[in-house]
Amino acid sequence: IETAISILAKVTGVRILPPGNPVPPPSPVALLQLGNPRAEQALRILRQEAKVAHSKALERLADDVTERVKHGDGAFDQVVNSIQKMIHLLMNEQTEEDDHKNW
Repeated sequence: IETAISILAKVTGVRILPPGNPVPPPSPVALLQLGNPRAEQALRILRQEAKVAHSKALERLADDVTERVKHGDGAFDQVVNSIQKMIHLLMNEQTEEDDHKNW
């Protein structure tokens, strides 16, 4: 059986012996704290939209949210409040532009 295993391993290229170093070396990023992946994805999308729209206000919102997430104060209500303020600001800007165009 051992001969058959060695022949099959040679033909298929499958390793049959355990590796010489089965324990990986310690990771240099052991102290890295990973954040919430959903929050990171939301921040990435927000920053992309800020770049696409060339919006300083969206960049400020992304920076504000980043600081809140980074410090981990868990104040989700404050983030929602910031988003609502941004929506209100953008709606006001839109009405001002509409008024200007209708003038």
